[in-house]
Amino acid sequence: MVPLMGFLVFDPIPTAIIHPMLRFEIGYNSLFYNSKTDSTAHPASNSENGYYYGLIVKIGADGLYNLGEQTAIFAGLEYQWANTQTNANSKGLFARRDMSGIGIRMGFRFLL
Repeated sequence: MVPLMGFLVFDPIPTAIIHPMLRFEIGYNSLFYNSKTDSTAHPASNSENGYYYGLIVKIGADGLYNLGEQTAIFAGLEYQWANTQTNANSKGLFARRDMSGIGIRMGFRFLL
């Protein structure tokens, strides 16, 4: 999954020891999906394989602990909505892949 995102960040109490940060992200998502199943055990076809694309939206809340003036560690939760689709097949039908759900984020933040 390779998303191109734009985002807004709201950091209401940046001077607190552990401060909250709220995020809103929106962008374009792309994914190459390839399922390899045993056709004898699972007769379902691999017709949903291919390149998927579409809109992605994320909303999240993080807690940050500053390590320095421009560095912090963070952990948080997010909800991602992404309903991607493929190009139309020979019958004019699209395949959709719902990639929505709740996620956990953890990492380092560096400001330049």
